[in-house]
Amino acid sequence: MPLPKGTEVEDAKASFENGVLEVTIPVPDLQQRHRQIPITTGQGTSGQRARSASQSG
Repeated sequence: MPLPKGTEVEDAKASFENGVLEVTIPVPDLQQRHRQIPITTGQGTSGQRARSASQSG
């Protein structure tokens, strides 16, 4: 399985219990990939932009 760049494989942990293998690997903060994409409405010519719900908190 390919892992994202910056994955801290040295800090990987694994456990095996009741036939289930659980592997935990810390990954880099995915918020760095966040970007804003302007959205214009099809109504009128005002060119107002809508904001995504994630920006409001």
